[in-house]
Amino acid sequence: MEDSPQSDPTTTAEGATGVVVIDAGGFAQPYLRALTNLARVRVIGFLDLSNANGDAAGATVDLRSTDPRIATEWDGVDAFVHCGRLAGDPESVAVVAASGKPLFVDSRAGRRRADAQTVRTCIEAGEIGRVVFARFAAGGEHFAWQQQAHVLDMLGWWIGEEPDTVYAQRNHDHESVTVRYVDGATAVCDISSAGPSYREVALIGESASMSLTWADHSSVLLSNGAAPQYLHGSPPLDAVLDAWLDDVRTGTAPIIDASELEAAVALDGAIELSFASGQAAKVKAPQDDGSRA
Repeated sequence: MEDSPQSDPTTTAEGATGVVVIDAGGFAQPYLRALTNLARVRVIGFLDLSNANGDAAGATVDLRSTDPRIATEWDGVDAFVHCGRLAGDPESVAVVAASGKPLFVDSRAGRRRADAQTVRTCIEAGEIGRVVFARFAAGGEHFAWQQQAHVLDMLGWWIGEEPDTVYAQRNHDHESVTVRYVDGATAVCDISSAGPSYREVALIGESASMSLTWADHSSVLLSNGAAPQYLHGSPPLDAVLDAWLDDVRTGTAPIIDASELEAAVALDGAIELSFASGQAAKVKAPQDDGSRA
């Protein structure tokens, strides 16, 4: 399929926020369902290296392109939502980010959680000192790659250092990713589809430790040496997107720094390489040779 024409002023209903979905493959389906259920939102286009992905996602749009430079010039586009792996199409993410349009990056969604922000605040306040070890463990459920990306981004955000190497392993019911950081800190994400259902996080700092235990998807118990407290957990995806799109409408949506995106792409690529090779992989900044597959 050829790229859609640049201009189509009738694509966005009056008053609706026009959204383009980046990477409209299978992982986009929950995002497309959430977006189409929101008031004042219209998905007007797909930006994807494979135009067939839009069909696989089961959604109808007016505009499609494999070229991010075309997509950023479509009429009626207010924001972009990235649903796939950052390393899958780093050029599209970089071009969209450079355009100044608000960009929702799937792997950064965890940072908007109330529990994640509370932990970050505790760490910044020095309650446990510099974080030297962080581990997320879950069992009894299937985690798509995107959910693991959320976890690894969240752990790295709490640690606050640059990743250096990645070692990723998987078998039929277990996946483990270990990230070592330049300052010596370590983050581990262990996911198992076998056994009882649970989710927990352990953080070890230079002066104290902290843990989180999920009672369910909406309630998290935080223990950090003081009186345990219950936090709000993960809101539904449509609520996360709705809150972000409200920020888009008011002009307060946070801008993702280009260097942060590059680092996220590099980490994503290193994890993929380690899974494929069975060996540790160095986290390297992507090299742009100016070509596009």
